[in-house]
Formats: sequence, C-alpha cells, structure tokens
Amino acid sequence: MYAKGNVDLLNYEKSVAIKGTRYPSEFGEKMGIRVSKLLAKRNCSIVSGLAKGIDTCAHKGALDVAGKTIAVLAHGLDKPVYPKENRNLVKEILNSGGLLISTYPNGRKLIPQFLAARDEWQSSLSDGIIVIETGIQDGTNITIGHALKQNRPVGIIDHKQLKNGELSFIKQAQGNLKYISENKAYPLYTEKSIREFENKLKEIA
Repeated sequence: MYAKGNVDLLNYEKSVAIKGTRYPSEFGEKMGIRVSKLLAKRNCSIVSGLAKGIDTCAHKGALDVAGKTIAVLAHGLDKPVYPKENRNLVKEILNSGGLLISTYPNGRKLIPQFLAARDEWQSSLSDGIIVIETGIQDGTNITIGHALKQNRPVGIIDHKQLKNGELSFIKQAQGNLKYISENKAYPLYTEKSIREFENKLKEIA
C-alpha cells in the first residue's frame, strides 16, 4: 500500500466509507454532503474513491466541516489524478490533513480493472459503509459485496421514507431498495438513524 499525506488517519478512532453512483439525483448529492458532514463532525474519517458523483460529495462534505477524509486512488500516486475534475479536490484533501491511498506503485497508470479493484480497499479501510444512492448495476455494488464478506455494517439511504416515497421510483434508488428488502443493509432516513448506525461502527472499531 502506498500513501501520501496524513498516515495517522489509518489509525483513526472511527472511519466510514461513503459510496454511491457517479450520476446521483439532486437529492442524492445533497444527502451525500449532509451525511458526510454529520459523521465528520462526529469524529469519523470519511473514506471514498474520488470518483465523480457521490464520492466527490463525500470528500467535500468532510472538508466543509474541517473533517478528515481518505481518498483511495486507482493509479500510482505520482500520476495525474483521475478524474481530472477532482485534481483541485485532491489538493484540498492534502492541505486539510487528509490522506491519499493506492495499492499501485508510482508510475502505474490507471486501467479500467483498477477502478473495480479499488472498491475492495474502500471497505477494508473502513469500519462500515454508507451508500447514498446506487442502481442495480452500479459499481457501488462491488463495494457493498466486499463489505458484506468482511462483516462490515452497511447502511443505505431508504428513499421510500423520504418525500412521501416519491424518491423510491428513481433509478438511482433501485439498488438501495433491493438491499433493504433483502435485509442486507440498515435503512437510514433520519439523523437519528445515522447516529445509531455510527454506534455500530464503535462496536467494531
């Protein structure tokens, strides 16, 4: 494993991965930032993969409240940051005492397979994961699968409980509903439920 930044975050008291689709709804974007802020203020480090969409919201939410965040990259740490839209975000992460992690040595360029492999590490580096929005075929399912195998608690936003259930029909919520219906994830829809999920992280931290 290769690291750049504040390696003390690897031993932080609590850490949670916040994950989701690259193409969230407007609600999903707002919820991603809100959940990240809430947990960062409660002394959780926020882990994500620097991808567009929910990953970006997760990192930004932590930074907005001077929290700590870890970005897992899918290429060598000396290579241009992918996606290029988040190169300034990486600078903010490092300047705020955050951390970049990669399992690839300097000089290793990104290839598509590395993006999927990265998802396992986001779960491994965390005490649990929270999924904001995911479709049935979304890449976030890879992270969820690893979390379940690793016995990490999985929390997921329950769109049925929000805005009179109207949000349950959007395609970005169909994966959420699937995992909740299969009892594979804790449904989250209030600040209280998120705090209760955070207590489950304490149990295994």
